[in-house]
Amino acid sequence: MNIVKLDTAQQKAQGVIDHDVLDDDVFVFVGIAPGAMFHMKGVEVPIDIVFLDRNYSVLERSTMQPSTGGATAPEGTAHAVEMLEGAFGDQTNIGEIWKSLYSKI
Repeated sequence: MNIVKLDTAQQKAQGVIDHDVLDDDVFVFVGIAPGAMFHMKGVEVPIDIVFLDRNYSVLERSTMQPSTGGATAPEGTAHAVEMLEGAFGDQTNIGEIWKSLYSKI
C-alpha cells in the first residue's frame, strides 16, 4: 500500500491531480475543515472519498466521477481518505484502518 500524506495547503489543493493513481495508492488529507470542497478536474479515473471525524469515525463515503465529480466535507470532518473507486470494498472499519495507517506515516 502506497500512502500519500497531504497535510500542507498546497498538497491538499493539488490532491491526486497529476498523480498516476494506482490500485494500492491511498491519499490521506490531514486537517480538513467542514465545507472543504474536493473536485475531479484533471483526474481521469473515478475516486472514492471517505470523510472521517477527529475520532476516525466515518461521516460520509461517496464516489467522485472523472472531470465532473466532486464532494463537500460534511460537518464534523477532520480528515479525508481517497482511493480508486471500489478499493475500500465493503469495509465498514475504514476509520480504524486509517488510524492504523496514520501512525505509520
